[in-house]
Amino acid sequence: LQLGFNHKQVKALEYGLTVMLGIRSIVFFKAGGFFPVFRMRCWVTIFTFLILKIRSLERGDRLLWERRTVLVVASDLILIAVAYFGAYFVRMNFRFTDPEGIAVLKAFPVVLVIRSACFYWFGLYRGVWKYTSTPDVLRIIKAVSVGTAIIVTALVLLYRFTAIPRSLFVIEFFLLIIAIGGVRFASRLFHEFGKEPLGRVVRRIGIIGAGDRGERLGREIRSLEGKSVSVVCYIDDDSAKDGLILQGVPIRGPVAKLPEICEKYDLTSLVLGISSPSEAELKAIVRAARDAGVPVETRDGTYRPQSEPATVLFERLSRALGRALPREAHEKTLRYFEGKRVVVTNGGGRVGPSLVGELVSAGANVTVQLASTFETERFLEKGADVYVGSIECEMDTARLLRAIDPDVVMHCTELEVGNVVNARNLLWQRLVGSTDALCRTIPRHGVASFLLVACYEGAQMDSYAASLSAVGETMVLNSPDMLAASPKVLRLPAVLLEQDARRIVDRSVTGRVGASYALIQNEAVSVIMNLAASSRTRALVTPRTREFFTASDIKKALQTDEKFMHAEVDTNAEIKGPLFPLENTKPSVIRGVREITSPIYPADDGLVAGAANCVGLSEEERVEGAMSTIRSALIESPKPQIRVR
Repeated sequence: LQLGFNHKQVKALEYGLTVMLGIRSIVFFKAGGFFPVFRMRCWVTIFTFLILKIRSLERGDRLLWERRTVLVVASDLILIAVAYFGAYFVRMNFRFTDPEGIAVLKAFPVVLVIRSACFYWFGLYRGVWKYTSTPDVLRIIKAVSVGTAIIVTALVLLYRFTAIPRSLFVIEFFLLIIAIGGVRFASRLFHEFGKEPLGRVVRRIGIIGAGDRGERLGREIRSLEGKSVSVVCYIDDDSAKDGLILQGVPIRGPVAKLPEICEKYDLTSLVLGISSPSEAELKAIVRAARDAGVPVETRDGTYRPQSEPATVLFERLSRALGRALPREAHEKTLRYFEGKRVVVTNGGGRVGPSLVGELVSAGANVTVQLASTFETERFLEKGADVYVGSIECEMDTARLLRAIDPDVVMHCTELEVGNVVNARNLLWQRLVGSTDALCRTIPRHGVASFLLVACYEGAQMDSYAASLSAVGETMVLNSPDMLAASPKVLRLPAVLLEQDARRIVDRSVTGRVGASYALIQNEAVSVIMNLAASSRTRALVTPRTREFFTASDIKKALQTDEKFMHAEVDTNAEIKGPLFPLENTKPSVIRGVREITSPIYPADDGLVAGAANCVGLSEEERVEGAMSTIRSALIESPKPQIRVR
């Protein structure tokens, strides 16, 4: 036990020692001559050595020296002798004949030296027995084969093979491979013996994928987490593998039957064991696992680390944070976008690549409008067309719509511009100028759905950017010409993107200073798509989400350590109120959002006129005009009238 063996291993050693002592006692009475005395001296030496080692073990020393090369060489020499003489007795029908026996004894030193040299040359003395695997077996076969060829050649040259049975080395070849390989695999089995997962706290997992990666992943899980994790089944879509057994574990399938498989084998989690799954496969797996109520995990195989797919990463985070938002677009939404021509302006903002990828997966013909070619790299592998050009005036938007003839337009605006020159002018062009140009152009091109996505990344209600965005929202929702395009506005709070999550989890950093998030990337995409496909004519909405979560909440939620498995994350309190004081929220029939009752829609004549005036004013007057209009309509509540009786 001090050496690190478990109780089952100690018991196996005790039984093995008892059996060997029993065999020795039988040989002692049956054998004659000096053999019993020789065996007795061997056992006395072994027990004396063990007794003398007791004190050193109590001092923390090892039972044997560090490298144990001498012990390995000695055991192989014994196995060489056993295989050699065993082959002789098998060949001679367990009889010792005088001429053949003398010739075999005379050739034994040659066999011993050549075998030992070959074993050393092929590295058999440097192997770690408890990790014996297929490459070790191949080295054993090579060493024995080369040794046999050299031995036969040497005996022909030295003794002309006189009186030596020809079939001796054929038998010895197989016996030696079995003996050398058997001892090494026995050592591996002994070290794995007693490490089977037991108890009620053992996690029962199923590996999705019964290929090369899944098989190696299963072995690694057993060796590294054998006491706490039990691999009970593999799940694979290949019908030819259904019912087969891999490493003693049954293979079941397909993935569509995941809820039934999870219930049958009482699985606590699923591990992704597919080398390069497509996005569609990942979504099918995550959807089936969600129906089964079992989380999906990934493990980095030591033979080839694999980054956790974004779909699985966000699914784990959503489960850990207790998210209630839709994690993927509704089936009705996906059918709506199939075959539709969709234009996404300004690159889709922060969620652009993921939004475009989802639209393309749904079967839409997507065109992404970009202001410059520097952003095209984000969409190279998404399968969408890229239109490089401005949409700051009516002529530019008309040129874009004539070229695409879209069914759906998603106008994405961001309220953050960073430290750039003429930031205010850039914000006006992005939030007011381009929105006004689209509102004037869209009615002439038969657009069926128009969605304004305003990304409020850290914007405050009294900020200049929020005021300009409200001007654009007012124009979209109150223009009588936009009615056919069923205009809708989505106020999108801070979104956790894939690169943010990986930077927080993989590099153990806290992300941006003071960063907090209201949505996860896949949630934001599903809300955008559900809203754009909605049949509502006009709507001003915000995601129906809970309290903001921070980088530390993400790290705790995604920890695999037991002390973080049930980390308490504050997700009970909803985000307080909409953006402006005179606004309220109410439930909505659109999945994943709350509607905002706001003076923006339906707007009074003063707010509509103020928003229209903001379009034609000079830059200095635009600022004051927008701020005064929004402040009076959305921020400054009217004074109550007091009646005096």
